[in-house]
Amino acid sequence: METSIEKLFSHISKTLPAISDSVNEISNYIQNNPKVDVKLINSIYKLTSGLKLRELETPDKDASKDIISLYRDYYDGITEIMDGVMKLISILQYQNDLELPEGAERFEGTDDEARIQIESAVNDLYDGSKKIVSVIDRAST
Repeated sequence: METSIEKLFSHISKTLPAISDSVNEISNYIQNNPKVDVKLINSIYKLTSGLKLRELETPDKDASKDIISLYRDYYDGITEIMDGVMKLISILQYQNDLELPEGAERFEGTDDEARIQIESAVNDLYDGSKKIVSVIDRAST
């Protein structure tokens, strides 16, 4: 029977490559394209579908505080990634006059502020990814 830490490692090892690839793809795309379009939407979709958060089971009831802390940090990383995704979605809506999905905040600002928002979104994606990687680093020491 798998322990909580083994479950977490297994989940991260299955999802991290897709997360990393998608974050890099989104970042590269944004650096080379002034406007958000369908290609970016596809990258965002791949990122969110790659998270597979629902597949991660909660830690066992008898899990140590260290293991629970690792789970919490993993969830924090995922949350930060999702914050970045929601920022990108709001910019998509702003630039393309699209309807917003439930939970996304409408961006109201200038094109310069939109660029700042996009940079902030990319930072959220990278910071969230770093948190996930730090879970692996801390758990393996």
